[in-house]
Amino acid sequence: MLFFARLLIYALGGIALLFAMATLTPSREIPTVPITTVTEKTLAPSTVVVAEPEAPEALPASIVEKEAEKIPLQKILPPPVAKTVPLPLVPKTTAIPVPVQEPPSVPKFSFDELNQKTREALVNVLCTSKRGGSFNPISVSGIFVDPRGVILTNAHVAEYFLLKDYLTPDFLECVIRTGEPARNRYKARLLYISPMWVAANAKKINLSEPTGTGENDFALLLVTGTTSASISLPETFPYARINMDDSVLRKPMDVLVAAYPAGLLGGINIQKDLYASSAVVRTGSVYSFDENTADIFSVGGSVVAQQGSSGGAVVNTDGELIGLIVTATTGHTTGERNLNALTMSHLNDSFKRHTGDSFASLFAAEDIRASADSFDEKVAPALKKILEDELAGK
Repeated sequence: MLFFARLLIYALGGIALLFAMATLTPSREIPTVPITTVTEKTLAPSTVVVAEPEAPEALPASIVEKEAEKIPLQKILPPPVAKTVPLPLVPKTTAIPVPVQEPPSVPKFSFDELNQKTREALVNVLCTSKRGGSFNPISVSGIFVDPRGVILTNAHVAEYFLLKDYLTPDFLECVIRTGEPARNRYKARLLYISPMWVAANAKKINLSEPTGTGENDFALLLVTGTTSASISLPETFPYARINMDDSVLRKPMDVLVAAYPAGLLGGINIQKDLYASSAVVRTGSVYSFDENTADIFSVGGSVVAQQGSSGGAVVNTDGELIGLIVTATTGHTTGERNLNALTMSHLNDSFKRHTGDSFASLFAAEDIRASADSFDEKVAPALKKILEDELAGK
């Protein structure tokens, strides 16, 4: 018993000694990690440098790869600074800034294909009278927008379809011409003209060079037959599909403008030697008539910037119609002038304000001739009277 008692005392004493030694042992220092100082540098615009932490030295490659898969590194660039390209325009418009940004795009057609496709749908509208007087020959452009023979053109020429029988039957004759040079081909009737445009511009009908903003200056014609028995009426007409998405105009882009410019011709030469012209240009500033919508936009100067190009087409690289030429800025040469075109959304909004329906509903109509009959019966007589009263000085 005494042996076991002594053994117990020795054991307790050893434990106490070990405890005392442990309390006297100094604590292990935590290794310090050097702090890397980042020096600020001047960076180029639109550039962000992301400092990536060094990978732990002791981690196996497999672990590093797994961690990278969990948290992919992303570098985010700030948006570019918006710039505007101001261009002069006729009064009473509000400019909408156009940011200069040119992302790459893949055109649907080559220039040759786009040019050929657009020219096939292009027309010249020529109006002449049996006796001159107030009505000198009028030559403008237009483009087929429906395979059934619907032509989009300007109201400032379509108004003469309302005066076809002014003073005497068939006093005015308007024909649709195609080809190069342009030749008489089709007869047409009025399908629609903006009543708002007629009301606002009737007083200018006697002016040789009327001016305006181009607001609501559009109309639709419908082919009714051919000008000669030797010409056959096609089952379908080549046409340009309308694109009403004006958001694409927020950045400059290449477009094709095409028309029958007659500014360098005169008299009989317009009837004999009028050829279509086209050019690739850049879109410029976008303008609004009421500060809320994109209504009209400018395109750069080109050979198309002449009288007679009104009603011409602005086509994107997919062959879609995005603009109808209405006005031009002044300049000594065609290169110094800028054409201005109405957006398709402006045409649609204007049409809807008057009829309550969209362009799409008109083109979806099974019988487009019935729509022309309805307009001729319900709307045209009042518009015709407005114009005749102005001509009579009432």
